[in-house]
Amino acid sequence: FNLQNIQKIVFIFWFLLPGLTMYYFSTFLSKKLNLKYFALPASIFYMFNHFLLQGWFVAERTKFSVYVALPLVMAFLFDWEEKRRSTFKTALFLSLTLFFLNGEASLPLFGGLILSITSFVIFYLIKQFSKERIIEIVKLFGITFVASAFLNAYWLLPYGAYILQSYSSAVSQAGGLSGVLGWLSYVSQDSSFINIFRLQGIPEWYLNPSHPYANIFLSNIFLIAISFLIPIAAFLPLFLIKSGELRKKVILFSFLALFSMVFMAGSHPPFGAIYVFLINFVPGFVAFRNPFYKFAPALWFSYAVLIGFTINYFLQRIEFNKRIFSYVSYFAICIGIILYSFPFLNGLFFDYIKGQRSMRVVVPQYIF
Repeated sequence: FNLQNIQKIVFIFWFLLPGLTMYYFSTFLSKKLNLKYFALPASIFYMFNHFLLQGWFVAERTKFSVYVALPLVMAFLFDWEEKRRSTFKTALFLSLTLFFLNGEASLPLFGGLILSITSFVIFYLIKQFSKERIIEIVKLFGITFVASAFLNAYWLLPYGAYILQSYSSAVSQAGGLSGVLGWLSYVSQDSSFINIFRLQGIPEWYLNPSHPYANIFLSNIFLIAISFLIPIAAFLPLFLIKSGELRKKVILFSFLALFSMVFMAGSHPPFGAIYVFLINFVPGFVAFRNPFYKFAPALWFSYAVLIGFTINYFLQRIEFNKRIFSYVSYFAICIGIILYSFPFLNGLFFDYIKGQRSMRVVVPQYIF
């Protein structure tokens, strides 16, 4: 193929993959919990959203890679928890996933995945805390670590060498620890919880005055109203679903959403002091100097699941009396999720500066 068609194929691949892996996770969960109207809205929400829009203006496949891996990893962990797959097989599946979807050799991009796995481990141990469960967890992640280290050695070894040889100089180039903290304060200034709850704390929206579409979402009353409905829809299952296995999943993903917000907010109050402490005293944590972008996948993942639970709850109750209306509503909701991220539809997500096709470049002749 010519260069343009190759780019189309590559872009289509990375555009579709988040929806496909989320659909795998969603169908797994919907079959287990009998959620008829859950899978498609959750998958579309995970695929069409402002976080991915912001990554697309530079086709950030490094970020997309780990974002795509997250639903697969969680599906394999839930399978393992229910003993549908052995510890060894699960570790192998996890290792292969992180071999093909490894963030293009960028460890800080694993922030959202780390928070999601940590939440799973916390809830796995809380359910039934015992010596046997601790051993099983250690065994699972021990095998996964060894297998992943072997499969990814081609980039982990040079990455490790880089850290040993150039870590101090890299921090110095960023202005030292004070420079990192200054940058952290700068990018976290608009990451308030009221913004993050509404999925609108993306730093670039506020730091780039010529952002091609941010002002529409920040000033249009109708879109602002929708942004406030999003967290309501996400946390409504806590009040609607009172018992059963589904209740446990609601609590898990609600915890993950709140847990991720604390990290995404960076140095912004009220929990900013915690993040500053980690930067100051945890070796290597300075790599997470752009907290929103590094930890956001966990929030979008948990919101996709929780909003899917809400949609399923209401549509299954409507179905008892008006089946046709429930299907029409289901279709309308899916379309509405896409329309809310309308820059996907008009190409604005490729522009860094409003009115200029600034990221649609002509390839220099010498490349050929």
